[in-house]
Amino acid sequence: MRVEDDGPGITPEQHAVALNWGGRLDEAPPGTGFGLSIVRDIVALYDGDMRLGETDLGGLSVEIELSGKSR
Repeated sequence: MRVEDDGPGITPEQHAVALNWGGRLDEAPPGTGFGLSIVRDIVALYDGDMRLGETDLGGLSVEIELSGKSR
């Protein structure tokens, strides 16, 4: 599965911050900074892989592959 947005995107250096619990790259409400870290944990439960990248429009893309097996 691939999810893309058309926002400003994030740099590769910001990926780790975005994946940390409560990690926010902007302080504009609303939001808690938990979204990507929750997705990362769910993907890990199913022995999957999650990659952050950039869309053709410059926004963030998130690619997820699931193995179909849970731990």
